[in-house]
Amino acid sequence: MGETAALTVKAGWMDPTVRAWLVATRPWSIPSSIVPICLCGALLHAHRDDPSATPLYSLGYTLAFVVVVCFHLAANLFNTYYDYVSGTDTKDTADDRALVDSTVSKKFVWRAGMGTLICGVTAAIALSLLQGLSVLIVAVPAACIAFLYSWDPYSLKGHGLGEVTVFVMFGPLLVIGVNVAVNGAIIDWLSVAYSVPLGLLTAAVLFANNLRDVEADRNAGKTTLSIMLGRDASELLFRRLLASAYGSVFCLVVVLGTSPHQGLILGCVPWSIYLVRRVEIKAFYELPQSVAQHNLLWGVLLTATLSEPMFVIRILIACLYALGGINNIVMWQYNRFLVHQKLSNVWPSISLVVSDVCFIAAAVGQLVTSVAFMLGIYPVVMAKLLLVFIIPVTFLVHDMWTIEDDHPTHLIPSKGTKRAASRSVANFPTEFDNEFVHFFKNVGMIGALYLYIAAYEHNGT
Repeated sequence: MGETAALTVKAGWMDPTVRAWLVATRPWSIPSSIVPICLCGALLHAHRDDPSATPLYSLGYTLAFVVVVCFHLAANLFNTYYDYVSGTDTKDTADDRALVDSTVSKKFVWRAGMGTLICGVTAAIALSLLQGLSVLIVAVPAACIAFLYSWDPYSLKGHGLGEVTVFVMFGPLLVIGVNVAVNGAIIDWLSVAYSVPLGLLTAAVLFANNLRDVEADRNAGKTTLSIMLGRDASELLFRRLLASAYGSVFCLVVVLGTSPHQGLILGCVPWSIYLVRRVEIKAFYELPQSVAQHNLLWGVLLTATLSEPMFVIRILIACLYALGGINNIVMWQYNRFLVHQKLSNVWPSISLVVSDVCFIAAAVGQLVTSVAFMLGIYPVVMAKLLLVFIIPVTFLVHDMWTIEDDHPTHLIPSKGTKRAASRSVANFPTEFDNEFVHFFKNVGMIGALYLYIAAYEHNGT
């Protein structure tokens, strides 16, 4: 009975109101701001005379994150507010459910938008005191655009300028702003050049959103680029936005002679093809979110190829640890019962309180040590702590020897469902196969940590 209850418990741990407020900010879109900052930081670090003076740990670089993310959140909240007020978002058509489902109030969304905008402006002023008034030359237009993007009747998005605005904001203007935040008036134009593909991909997110909302926008009296072009031309433009991002990177490789390792982004081609197919069959549900997820991986791969090799190695080793730590927070209730069940297999009398303490300690330790390891903060110490974590977890959680029946790990989707890709054959047909792969995946991660420690202690770097 206890195990059954644990399996049906709600996975979320947040208060429903807090969750609704968070959803209203559209957190899935925030990597569109973060990835360009990281890419710019990688290039600035690579081109500094003193590599140890990395912008990653500077106050200016940190404030750049604060300014950009605050402006982005403000723009999202204002967009949620004005789309609802103008009638673009309704219960039947809205993808953003915060206001149409009355989970938050209009007053809250407006105040939250103004609050995050003010926070961004305050951080920009602090940054200008650090790096000079050149910061405000970039920050003031950015703050204005964050508001004007959705403000009716002067909405940039509603007059067919949304994609152009997003390209500039999340491409060249953002990266120029990071340059100013780190170096004052000195601009690294190579980083600006690399902002072009990221800007194109972010414009594709908005374009996917507008493709889905053609009828709703038309009924609300708005004129988006998708409405102006029509369905067929819009599908063609979506394909070209994705293709142009790839093409612009390879042009930079050929013309400027930058690293051919950037071909790693070709790993995202299958995902890009999947997105194009979704547009072709008009499977628009959560398409913008899917494009944003694609862009996150694409941008991370590009940034990795332009970064210091050891930094990339640490990220590749520890990224799964960090993501697991985040998942422990997001899926708190589910994971606490899972941990209790696994510990009960070796300690039958363990109480839920004790297992919760073990889970909290492991979750916090996993997240903190993995992030510190990736950032190069006492990396050997953090690698050893990760080993202390992963070895017992491998044998306690992925206990494949306890599986006595071949339980299937998936349900085959119902026939007739319109899909852009088939998912009828599972990667892991049974629970044992799933645990077997995860067990030996952890073994490989243990080996990578041992290799890193041995190489570091042998070379002293």
